[in-house]
Amino acid sequence: MSDSEAPRAHSWIDALEQADARIEPAAEERVISGEALTLEEARGLRRGRGARLVLLMGEPGTGKTGLLVSLWQRMQNGRGLAEHRLAGSRTALGFERRAHGARIDSGQLHERFPPTVDEDAFLLHMRVRSPDGELVELVFADIGGGVFERVREGRPLLQELPLAAHGDRFIVVLDGEALSTPGESEIAATRAMRQIVALRTSGALRASARMALALTKADAVSAAGEQAIRRHEPHLLSVAREIDSETTSVRTALPGLAVEPAGLGELVRWLCSGERHESLQAAGGELAPGRENVGFQR
Repeated sequence: MSDSEAPRAHSWIDALEQADARIEPAAEERVISGEALTLEEARGLRRGRGARLVLLMGEPGTGKTGLLVSLWQRMQNGRGLAEHRLAGSRTALGFERRAHGARIDSGQLHERFPPTVDEDAFLLHMRVRSPDGELVELVFADIGGGVFERVREGRPLLQELPLAAHGDRFIVVLDGEALSTPGESEIAATRAMRQIVALRTSGALRASARMALALTKADAVSAAGEQAIRRHEPHLLSVAREIDSETTSVRTALPGLAVEPAGLGELVRWLCSGERHESLQAAGGELAPGRENVGFQR
């Protein structure tokens, strides 16, 4: 190991120890420093504990990894997010590797994260304790953006991403910085739309699958970006709601910001919530009160 590599390894160890110390004492499972789940381990969590498979969809640079890092780091805060707290992880090292590439000595983050390549181990686990004490197992598929480039170019979704047939939650990621950049706004919205259309036309989604649109890099959204959001969001939501009539939309930003947009807490609530109301109704269940979606809120 070279001298330049030694500090990096040490920082991972430190980060894991700090993460372990921040897990609530009553949690069933401490942080386990694995890199990623195998497919068999993910299947076991699904069979044994009802784990939910969460797929993040977006081309390179949209902020999928940054979104995961934001969620991981904010959940380690003693207060958690929206009264949801981190209760364990089998892949803490995988989360920390993603965070480390952008971390500097002050603990802040650069605006860019190392890209995830298609061959990277990509199944990350997080256990969350909801306000009512329920433990929710989440398995995130952090997949290289090249997969979604090929989907945008016309490759069948299930050919590129067979896991889509087993997904419980789909998060289509929209780059807020690109929306604010002249000449890139229409491209960013079109790319997000093509991911939604690919899901809608795949014909293999679970009837209970749920969707969300996540605007990343909200701190970089300019006045022009706000106009672009107002222009594109209604159409994106309209098409997404052909898959999930309760599709929601949230804003997120880098974890180093002093003030986090409320969207990250909203995203955690959505990840840990139950089946959508129409699914419950079809099964004869009692409907909970609906919530009007108000868009990419600040």
